[in-house]
Amino acid sequence: MKNIVYRESYIKSIKKSIGSNLIKIITGIRGAGKSTILSEIIKYVHSKNDESYVISMDFSLKPFSDIKNEIQLFEYLQSRIKNKKDKYYLFLDEIQNVKNFENIILHFYSGYNVEIFITGSSSYLLSKQIGTKFTRRHIDFEIFPFTFLELKEYCLINNISLNDQELLEKMIMFGGLPLTYQIPDDLKIKWLSSLSLEIVEKDILPNQNIGNLLEFNKIFKYVMQQIGQLFSYETIYSFLKKEDNKNSTAKTTIISYIKALNEANLLSTIERYNIIGKELMAYKTKYYAYDIGIRNAVVDNWKNLDLPKIIENIVYLELLKRGYNVKIGKTYSWEVDFVAFKNGTITYIQVCESLYSEEKYKQELDPLKSIKDNYEKIVITYQKDIRENDNGIKIVSLIDFLRKH
Repeated sequence: MKNIVYRESYIKSIKKSIGSNLIKIITGIRGAGKSTILSEIIKYVHSKNDESYVISMDFSLKPFSDIKNEIQLFEYLQSRIKNKKDKYYLFLDEIQNVKNFENIILHFYSGYNVEIFITGSSSYLLSKQIGTKFTRRHIDFEIFPFTFLELKEYCLINNISLNDQELLEKMIMFGGLPLTYQIPDDLKIKWLSSLSLEIVEKDILPNQNIGNLLEFNKIFKYVMQQIGQLFSYETIYSFLKKEDNKNSTAKTTIISYIKALNEANLLSTIERYNIIGKELMAYKTKYYAYDIGIRNAVVDNWKNLDLPKIIENIVYLELLKRGYNVKIGKTYSWEVDFVAFKNGTITYIQVCESLYSEEKYKQELDPLKSIKDNYEKIVITYQKDIRENDNGIKIVSLIDFLRKH
């Protein structure tokens, strides 16, 4: 058993919510460590309360995997919760395995003195149905794969000797899911491929209306191949038509399939932002993968990983994990890779493999120079550049950016 990274930012945030009258929903892609984080919260609550008032159930394991429906769940909780006055804590892991569980959650939430924590399939917990039933009654905590610093800590506490560049190369190849790093390197590719199939089979198919699995998988692979590219639904339709001239997939079907990938935390959709007009733009978006390892497994071209797309995806995920609201920037005739909003400030970011020529240098910096406000502007490069600043625009290496807390 490998030593586990104590993911303080998530645990601290969830601890702060304890005592509030809200259902705590912990979501994230399979393998991101939701159950591990929940177990830390359970330990904390146990340390403050008599164990008889802490009810912990993992519906993927015996004996609780035998509970399949709302009646069985109700009967068990009714047997454990002795009255409506005393405070009880309910921890329900892999809750999507229980049919109509939300009815029982709301029953005890409304009529008893309980504090409820649930984890499970993001595809179900993020669905419109659950969102409607739990409206104004819940708070979400999204768990991401490891950051670079978390992966570095994991290697340190497990005596894995890698320098920062070697560690970055591991992330580029295998992503950041904690479970990935508990598996030997020679089995990681096979495991990531199996995991991507498992997410589709167990998280998406039972919870989404996927009428044509072959078509769905085509779209899944195509979008993962094209991470960081501007898309419209017409782009995807044109791709399907090119693959098969007789294809008649409706736009509404494409939209529902992309939505399913988003809700399963396989895909993240990012909107365009008009920097000059300071407004969102309706036409075209970009997609990024929630985990690079799964992206590489779906694309299945391990000898040509498309480094520029992957490093852009890594920066995007890092910004999300740091709490930024991230958009694509549009200014005059130029695109800015990311416009990151946080606490009333803006950071404009360009990402590239290197600034190897004057032409490339102008291509990356001119869009930032065209922005006339005084907010921070950064170019992040995979290959470290000798230049560090150009008229206030910072030039930093990807490793240095990832090392920053």
